[in-house]
Amino acid sequence: MSQANRITGADGQNSPAGDMSGYLANTPSVGMSPTGSSAERPIRTGPKIFIGGVPYTATEKDVADFFSQFGPVVSAEIKVDKVTGRSRGFGFVVFETAEGKMGAMRRKGELFLHNRQINIGETTADRVFVGGVPPQVSNEAIATHFSKYGPVQDIEGPPNKNYLFVVFTDPS
Repeated sequence: MSQANRITGADGQNSPAGDMSGYLANTPSVGMSPTGSSAERPIRTGPKIFIGGVPYTATEKDVADFFSQFGPVVSAEIKVDKVTGRSRGFGFVVFETAEGKMGAMRRKGELFLHNRQINIGETTADRVFVGGVPPQVSNEAIATHFSKYGPVQDIEGPPNKNYLFVVFTDPS
């Protein structure tokens, strides 16, 4: 894990479990995340998708060219480490139309770029990816920290990993 993704205080120490206050300067990376599978939730009609499992050798042009088979691509973005400038293996594609997105979503699980399977999913503002979370920071501390942005419904993520998803209550 790069130093840029660690929650550290002014003294250089990791945040103690249960307390994220005072660590906002080095908040973990936060981005939009895919929702659950299309069987769990209906596909939204917006033209943006999350892409994961992107080969580190792939460029944004490679990604845009690849996804253009489903429709015109407005933008393709690969997230990079702020310190090293290297790909973090995920990003986003925005299609010109929802039809382009739907074409890609219909091929979910079948997409390969540079001989590597690309995972795709929908983006939604009610489920946020948080990366670079030290294992000693509790879910309760995460929920407390993110509750200032809205009511937190759940904290999801695999055990013993340095990432999770914060699920906000849907106001509708």
